[in-house]
Amino acid sequence: MLNPTKAKRISLLRYQVVSHILSRMECGISRSAAIAEIVDSPFIDFDSNIKVIPKARTAHRWINDYLANGFEGLVPKERRSVKPSLRLTSEFIEFLKKKKEEDSDASIPSIIKEAVARKISTSENLSRTTVWRTARKLNLRVLKVRKKAGHDKRRFQYLHRMQMILCDGKLFRAGAKKRRRVVLTFIDDSTRKILLAIVGKTETTRLFIRGVHKLILSYGLPNSLFVDRGSGFISHDAVSVLARLGIHFIHGTANYPEGHGKIERFNRTQWADLLRTFSGDPGVDSSLDSLTSRCNHYTGNVYNNETHSSLGMSPNQKWDMDTMPLRIPNDFTALERHFIFTRKRKVSRDNVIKNNGTNLEMPNGYAGKIVVIEDDLLHNTQYFIHDGKRTILNEVDLVANAKDKRLSRALEEEPAPVLKTTAARVLYDSEFAPIVDAGGNCPEK
Repeated sequence: MLNPTKAKRISLLRYQVVSHILSRMECGISRSAAIAEIVDSPFIDFDSNIKVIPKARTAHRWINDYLANGFEGLVPKERRSVKPSLRLTSEFIEFLKKKKEEDSDASIPSIIKEAVARKISTSENLSRTTVWRTARKLNLRVLKVRKKAGHDKRRFQYLHRMQMILCDGKLFRAGAKKRRRVVLTFIDDSTRKILLAIVGKTETTRLFIRGVHKLILSYGLPNSLFVDRGSGFISHDAVSVLARLGIHFIHGTANYPEGHGKIERFNRTQWADLLRTFSGDPGVDSSLDSLTSRCNHYTGNVYNNETHSSLGMSPNQKWDMDTMPLRIPNDFTALERHFIFTRKRKVSRDNVIKNNGTNLEMPNGYAGKIVVIEDDLLHNTQYFIHDGKRTILNEVDLVANAKDKRLSRALEEEPAPVLKTTAARVLYDSEFAPIVDAGGNCPEK
């Protein structure tokens, strides 16, 4: 049976590939051309391990599954056979794996000949296709990755607003104490309009999720969202939220130099005009809300109204000229439910669970048990159903617990013991009954 955690990682990785292709198709590129751009290209997963995007045939199948069944269509199916090959012996398969690990450039025919020489295989006419397919199933390197000559690296731009949103973070310092802060900026690719800026202490998933929610409330749902390799952008929760909302997720790679160029150019402008003036200034409030207000005032009243060199007009003018309708959600209550996740946690003996690096205090009676909590990423709140009521879990207050009086065991009211009888007790009591009664009197009989 496939591990649920592994299945989720695989489905999210496939969603990134599908998002990459569908976002390019929105630029007017054909489906085959969009797939051809990513074939044999290095791809980075959540753990920053280099992966290879599957071949064109597999990419076509993933897109068909996604268009037919949504995100659920990308969940890997159980396979009947887990053996790499039904025709090759286990001894030959182990030799194939060991040989490829030692010499990745060794060809399939040479491996077959060496196996015969070592008496691992008895036939030199062993099907090369069978061995090649087995090596592919085992994720062994069978071909050198070659880039096509003259690979198209031209910059491009989306035609309409909200087709592609670029997001990136910029570090800066603010206030007299030079507090470390980061501002996440959401840029519309077509119009260059800065849609939103949000400031946090560090680049986290929850800060990114709050920015996405504010973006949707203000401008509706985007078609695609481009992010870089920041840890807050590529977490499972961030990609899962975008998949629930139907937003294509583009993880920044070498295939998107134009995305990096636009973001970095704006970051330089914002730094020169605004962010560099915050460091060491006692007149600048270093609180997150105050800095968010300053950044949004700059983007909304200055940057968006200035003429952009590549547009020949201001971003606001370009935005107002676009007739593409915005996709405003019909039900905002249902929208917020997409930001809530259920998680299993084990309660410690001192009645505490850990979630997102925070110790949360549980109600009494759950020590040592596995519980299911609701994690609201949008409001950074955790809930638990206790006695039929939705209870907010608060962070453990160690100082208050140290001063809180404990109930002494001697003062605890113990229940009255229940007397138990058996056949042996009845026979003994009837034969050796006490000579005095309950009042201490001695009856005649």
